[in-house]
Amino acid sequence: MTAPRLDRRLRQETYPTFHYRIYTPTFLLETLVSCRTRKTGPRRTRCRTLALFGSCGSIALAGCSTGDDQSPSFDHPDRVRVDEPFELEVAGVPAETALEVVLKGEVEDDEPFGAAVTLETDGETLDVNDAPIVDGDVPSGLAVPTTVALIQFADVSWWEFHRTSPEPPAEFQWPDERTLQLSVQADGEELDSTTIERHYPDLEADAEPDGDLIGNVYEPDDAAEPPGIVVLHGSGGSSQDHVAAQLAEHGFTVLALEYFDGPGLPDDLVEIPLEYVERAIGWLLEYDGVAGDRVGLWGVSKGGELALLAGSELDAVGPVVSIAGSGIVWEGGSSADDLPETSSWSIDGDPVPDVSLSDVQWEPEAPLAERFTEALETAELDVLEDATVPVEEIGGPVLLVSGGNDDLWPAERLQAIAADRLEAADGSSFDHLVYDDAGHGIFQPYFPLEETYGAGYGGSVAGNADAAHDHWPAVVDAFSTLEWPRPFRERIYKQGDYWWVMTATDPERSGWFSAVDPTDLEAAAEVVRTGSADEPRDWPALAVESGVADDAEEYYDALKEATTAAARAEVTEREGADDRQLVHAVRAMDDCERTANELAERLAEWAGTVDPDAGTGVDYARELATGERTDLEDADGQIVSLAERVADLAGEAEKLREFVERRTPTVAPNLAALAGPVLAARLISLAGGLESLAKKPSGTIQVLGAEDALFAHLRGHAPSPKHGIIYTHEAIQGTHPEHRGSAARALAGKLAIAARVDHYSGERKPELDAELADRIETIQARTADDGGENDE
Repeated sequence: MTAPRLDRRLRQETYPTFHYRIYTPTFLLETLVSCRTRKTGPRRTRCRTLALFGSCGSIALAGCSTGDDQSPSFDHPDRVRVDEPFELEVAGVPAETALEVVLKGEVEDDEPFGAAVTLETDGETLDVNDAPIVDGDVPSGLAVPTTVALIQFADVSWWEFHRTSPEPPAEFQWPDERTLQLSVQADGEELDSTTIERHYPDLEADAEPDGDLIGNVYEPDDAAEPPGIVVLHGSGGSSQDHVAAQLAEHGFTVLALEYFDGPGLPDDLVEIPLEYVERAIGWLLEYDGVAGDRVGLWGVSKGGELALLAGSELDAVGPVVSIAGSGIVWEGGSSADDLPETSSWSIDGDPVPDVSLSDVQWEPEAPLAERFTEALETAELDVLEDATVPVEEIGGPVLLVSGGNDDLWPAERLQAIAADRLEAADGSSFDHLVYDDAGHGIFQPYFPLEETYGAGYGGSVAGNADAAHDHWPAVVDAFSTLEWPRPFRERIYKQGDYWWVMTATDPERSGWFSAVDPTDLEAAAEVVRTGSADEPRDWPALAVESGVADDAEEYYDALKEATTAAARAEVTEREGADDRQLVHAVRAMDDCERTANELAERLAEWAGTVDPDAGTGVDYARELATGERTDLEDADGQIVSLAERVADLAGEAEKLREFVERRTPTVAPNLAALAGPVLAARLISLAGGLESLAKKPSGTIQVLGAEDALFAHLRGHAPSPKHGIIYTHEAIQGTHPEHRGSAARALAGKLAIAARVDHYSGERKPELDAELADRIETIQARTADDGGENDE
């Protein structure tokens, strides 16, 4: 499969419109608010759901004047992000002439670098990205815009280009900005030149995770409720902070996670616990301001393998991006010369089935990819099947990016295994971008590649340049599908002097308004006015006519202010929902049941000393209390009195249970439907309230009630518990013990979503029931396939 290529033409964009959905206590009003239209910098032509708007408008800059009236003038943005292509037009140049465009810059210690390309003009204006390439450092036929291709083919390595200290990587840090000079020459004589600033994301982390988690957090500037992404490095162990920082520039909160060869981490890539990644995801979802119920995963090489595995096992994962990864789990170890003969990963303390490399005959001088290929071709079919990642279980779109000339391992083949499973699965959304001439190092754009690669990566500079340019917008788009906790999901954040806006509509929440095209203001206004109301009215006009507002804009401002206040009041009311009564009721019920059972045992022992045929349990106490049993008529009346107290306590417990069963669906309708009223109430009680439960990740909910076992595990005295009180749920009880961990994770994931919906909106979501039933059915089907039977 060949990846699509980008159109090299560049264009200008305008701000799109975005939606507000406004709630009031008595009615729901949906209206459209448009941003002011403003021209932005040059942009690639590509159909994507995420619209990126540049940091600066397109401007005309006079170059270094030569005093000639025909001196060229430059048209380009003056400042761009490092991952942003840009347009460069030069007016006033000789027509039908071969012109040389020269890139120059300096790295640390004032060391120069550069690249040049000769272009053919057909008029007096040179469009650098459209003009045919005649000669130079950049090959013709490249899909990359020439302006940034010059950077990729510059005579400097990636490290030299970015370093701010003499020796990488210990003190490696990107500069804030780097100035590039672009000049136009004819017959070796410079006609004029200009400069452009390239903005780098800040590599100073905003935070570090808690506990045993090692990594750095990067936050977007001025983003409202950004979703989260976890970035996973490869077998080299180098943290991918630069990737995390770049993704943060696109409006995400990103955790660059380290998982071995760090403080408190395993020394090598051997049986890394998947629970470590799960804790990182749970921590990120609770991090201040992070929105949604799921995070995205980005992984490169072995990190891509881990991302696919984690996505298939953890319900809190949405979209997954695997760069040069693998749909097969491999033997662990970070060195081909020292293999541990066990898996790279573990789940619940058990190694994940893997394909071994230890027994493969391999020539050390040959590309490492040949060893993996040999292992694939000689492995038994059942071994391959067990080691294949069930990527169809991933709860979001999957993007696979592979180089067809990868010398480190056969990424195209390994990821095609995942693609085949996804294609065979109904409803799976995925894309596999394969770049035939790219190798293992598919980097972010637009960095120097000419002198970057060492032995073992494979690919050509042109192939790697194409892959870097083409795949990155697809990565950002994949993560733009992360769920947002609003009917109209929007992301608005500031970059430089301009705002970026991404908008997407959720039809299930936005109803009749979801069909509105946000770029068609006239049609949108008509929908707002007519809508689905019984008697549609032009409310802005009526407000002006009645003197409530001076114009429509003032009406909408007042409406937004009033309805926002009403929405806040509604949320406050939801947050104050009387779950406290529910908590006390379920605790009282459990206390009554426990005390009644303990006293019933005491009663049976006492009665047994008088009557050898005495019964046991609460039912026996009731028989004594009501006079149905007369065996003890001649005995001390105190025994019967105790039986009466036991019967009363048991009766009180039953009344409390009835109260809980009535009350829970009112306080937490989705939790009650998924878990049953009593189990839902116990979860709310253990968490300390519905709000507290709504803020907990699924991994915590999974083990609520199993604190003693969890602490024993943390002390190293016991295995990790797979479940707490949710063990009583029929979805777990009806699953074979071998698969109960998966069932518990699936149930906890849905319960976490249900708790958040119940706390923040209280709206019943029946689709959660169906999704859980489908997931449990899939897990229990594994039991049937294995021929296993429940031994409990």
